[in-house]
Amino acid sequence: MMLALASVALAIDHPITGDSLVLKDPMATSDRKVRFKATHDAAIDPSQAGDPRALGATLEIAGTSAGDGATGPITLDPTLWTGLGRPAGSRGYRYFDRSRST
Repeated sequence: MMLALASVALAIDHPITGDSLVLKDPMATSDRKVRFKATHDAAIDPSQAGDPRALGATLEIAGTSAGDGATGPITLDPTLWTGLGRPAGSRGYRYFDRSRST
């Protein structure tokens, strides 16, 4: 008798504190922007977090007080990540979506 089970790899959350968060929401939807930068948080360790170019990633922005709200999970396309440093990824990763599809 043989039993085969499909399994799903579960992601590990890495909550981080950002250095800056800029939200621009002008009348023209094509000009909307979100910029998030996190470089000084001890939880950011490229050697431990995995390569988002292969694994993908999600981003969720949430307020710190009751009623601040949250975006819900935003899936970040693995093909839009760039590895920083030499070798690529040794100094972290940058995500850029020129089409603003996410």
